[in-house]
Amino acid sequence: MVITIVSVLTVASLTPISNTIDQSRFDETVSRIKVIRDAMLGDPTIKDGGLRSSFGFLGDLGAIPSAAQGIAALSTNPGLPAWTLDTTVRFGRGWNGPYITSAQAGTNFTLDGWGRALIYNPTATPPTITSYGADGVAGGTGFNTDIIVQLPTNLQTAMVYGFISNSGSAYAGPASIDINYLNGSGALSLGSTTILAANKGAFRFNNIPLGKRSATVYIPSKAAPTTTIGPVLFTVDNSNFVIPANAFDTGTSGTGTGTGGCTAGIVTYSAGTMALSGASKKLTIKTNVSTNITLSKVAITSARVATWSTFNFFGTASNCNGGGTNVWPCPTNADGTPGAITPTVAVAAGAAITSDFTFNVSMLGSGNIDIEFDHNLGCDIISLTGL
Repeated sequence: MVITIVSVLTVASLTPISNTIDQSRFDETVSRIKVIRDAMLGDPTIKDGGLRSSFGFLGDLGAIPSAAQGIAALSTNPGLPAWTLDTTVRFGRGWNGPYITSAQAGTNFTLDGWGRALIYNPTATPPTITSYGADGVAGGTGFNTDIIVQLPTNLQTAMVYGFISNSGSAYAGPASIDINYLNGSGALSLGSTTILAANKGAFRFNNIPLGKRSATVYIPSKAAPTTTIGPVLFTVDNSNFVIPANAFDTGTSGTGTGTGGCTAGIVTYSAGTMALSGASKKLTIKTNVSTNITLSKVAITSARVATWSTFNFFGTASNCNGGGTNVWPCPTNADGTPGAITPTVAVAAGAAITSDFTFNVSMLGSGNIDIEFDHNLGCDIISLTGL
């Protein structure tokens, strides 16, 4: 009788201990799966300058790990290209792990709290990470309940919307747009679409992986562009993402007010280097260029009714006479109409680059002269005073 009583008491005392252990293992499993999810998709709470900056494996490769790669791909490169900064599309791509460490999710984060392998199914709809709980079999209640965390499509890909404008108004014309993203293995993919005048500048791309991406606009077409804007870099951070409205503004106001999208800050005036010479018909300035650009148009605006016919632009001589590098149409500075440079002029990043413009009349006493530079990253206006 004594032995029987002791046995009953022992079993009764072990039951709450077992429940406590299972509770701990259950909580550990839930926490571990959430860490794995954030390693795959990024942590939305991590921000830089108020903008989300963490997109995990998905952001760097363009997709979550495949079934063959498994959860282990978060800690060890499964043979994917190493991360590199692609200066052409302006964002990094490739495996940039480890995205998860043992310190974050336990000694072996591929196991649940009971030491059984987590079940990762990237082909499910939606993909899932599963633990079968304390009993290790599907179904059950209490601590035997299956623990399932989903990786829904709206946390992986987005509808990306964009809008081409002209000085803030709807662009009324045809255009081609390319978007650069990743194919799931760190290689580049290119999405393309075209719009007509009826679209009023609006365009859309489907199923773009979240993370840093870029796009380029070609007007009127990619085959024969007269204006190219981009690649413009942006961060797709939600399932319905709108590219910032000023990213694709074709504005060429020539007003010197900084409107019409002329806020790129790429071409800047080198103070104290403006001068008039040659009977005051030649204007010479020095500018700083912060990054590589391709110049496509130039406009000059002033109170003086004048035309300019030749210029030495960043070391490239141009004219309006139909030979060599040309500007067409040959602009009158008073109307601010931008003249297209044919062919375009590639300018490498550098400082104190000298350019000069030759006018048909003296520019002395003309007040401000505003020079607008249109390039593939937007446009810049430099306002010169004291003439």
